[in-house]
Amino acid sequence: GGVDVLKGLDAGLLEDTSVLGDTYSMHWDSREFEEFMDGHTKLNYEIDYPDVALMENLANRIDTVYSDYAQSELIRWPGIKNFNQEALEWSDDVNAYNPTVAGCTLPAAMCCWVKDRQANDNNGNCADDDCDDADPADNTDICYTDASRQPASPHVAAGYGVFPGTNGEGETHCHGLAWVDDPTHPSYRFAGNVLFYVSMYDHLYSRGYTQNVPGAPMCSCLEQAATVSRSDCTEPAVTETFRVIFDGGNVEDIIRTNLDIEYNACDGATNNDLHSELEQLYDGQVPDGVDDILVGTSDNANSNCRQAQINKVSALLTDLQNSNDND
Repeated sequence: GGVDVLKGLDAGLLEDTSVLGDTYSMHWDSREFEEFMDGHTKLNYEIDYPDVALMENLANRIDTVYSDYAQSELIRWPGIKNFNQEALEWSDDVNAYNPTVAGCTLPAAMCCWVKDRQANDNNGNCADDDCDDADPADNTDICYTDASRQPASPHVAAGYGVFPGTNGEGETHCHGLAWVDDPTHPSYRFAGNVLFYVSMYDHLYSRGYTQNVPGAPMCSCLEQAATVSRSDCTEPAVTETFRVIFDGGNVEDIIRTNLDIEYNACDGATNNDLHSELEQLYDGQVPDGVDDILVGTSDNANSNCRQAQINKVSALLTDLQNSNDND
């Protein structure tokens, strides 16, 4: 059937041209882009009004990638440490597109932002000439950070940051994506597109959200991220048209003639919620490790952060006691 044909030729379908590296001066696999995903570089630190030319140039580039490529071409998964990869040169190895095999341990990625640097977009509280300490729209409770999850991002081998009380960290915003471990599934094949949309178009370009929670990368595989109550979520809606060429009753080739990608809020039991999306994708049972990062509840005002913090501190005290006993 059609599904079997697609599975048999999925590697060929994945071998699209990398559009982001060709279009961006800040290449998807570059050290500069890696620093951006950590929450650094001018792309995070510059605010709306001091350097209008920089902001306009950035906006034009992101808008071009979104308009010309992100809705009609494959954007491959980035080869940077935030996604558990060494920096990769472009190759025909299909694993370069694979966010599970060549990237994340958990089948999800997440970004969390602490600053709004763009006025007049109806998101966050940045205003004209008043963006120095502006905040994004709050949608989560940051419980704690664990630098050992990705030491290269905070540039320390280990350490913790605990944010006590409801909203002790201030206004923060988290948004992620999830995928099924199936090379033919749209969430898997187009995870790079959704990552671009979430990190660059929807939040940096459209909302002006920047900078990381101290002690954690701004955008990363879920297992590297800060422990939080919840996260918003985007999923791809993909329409593809193929021309199948037969030779004597055998499939000789499949040519994709059209690709259209839309970006929608995830439709799990709780709409626009990353944990609910993972439950839906994995038949009601999230993969092991997800609950260590997304502790609930989906109602941010009643988060489970306090219990998660108590559990983490108790574990640290136990480790410290064991270490002292062994000295």
